[in-house]
Amino acid sequence: MLLCIFGIICILYYGAIVFYAGFRSTFAPFWLASGLALTGLGCLWDRLMSFEAGRAGAIALGIVAVLFFVAFLTIEIRIIGEAWRKADDGADYVIILGAQVQGTRPSRSLARRVKAGALYLKRNPQAMAVVSGGQGPGEQITEAACMAQMLEKMGICRHRIILEDRSTDTYENIRNSMEFFDCHKKVVIVTCGYHMYRALALARTAGIRRVQGFPCRSGQLLLVNYYVREFFAVLHYRICRRI
Repeated sequence: MLLCIFGIICILYYGAIVFYAGFRSTFAPFWLASGLALTGLGCLWDRLMSFEAGRAGAIALGIVAVLFFVAFLTIEIRIIGEAWRKADDGADYVIILGAQVQGTRPSRSLARRVKAGALYLKRNPQAMAVVSGGQGPGEQITEAACMAQMLEKMGICRHRIILEDRSTDTYENIRNSMEFFDCHKKVVIVTCGYHMYRALALARTAGIRRVQGFPCRSGQLLLVNYYVREFFAVLHYRICRRI
């Protein structure tokens, strides 16, 4: 019964994500697939438990679920911790990480990141901005170009903005941005709160000595989606030994 309830909740959440952000929202299919799998397992549970092999499988599944939950909780605590920490003033460079551009217009996530970056840059007029992001599917301009335009409209002088317009993921964001400064400079990374732990871990692994995060908020409806997605992203980067 509980499995069916959780499955229905996942399916409803998938519907809410699609309604709010559209079918192209990243990671949304995870909730649909999880919902269908849980609902199906819940409906077949009694029948499976009638077989000895089914009971053994249930025990094995329970062990795997406990191990997964422990790993999930351990990583999520770190992700959430970084999402609430604010950088000190005095940075030499501010790296604003890209997000989706819809044609030539910024997505909600990108707009929030740029606004947070502009806030920090206005408080710290000595800091240079590195806007980092290439051009992906459905984007008519690079994410870097879109961010640069937004910063100028918000009052940040063009000579303070450096464009890094080749990266396609967070790993490349950090690596490519480091071409514009040495590792001893004080650096602040601006991105969404859920994304900050991975970004800072990549920066430290890449050799940036003094780095802090200046997180921006995310849409409340998508927070669960983002934080669960980020768990798998962090896990992937650790397996690949990038962090």
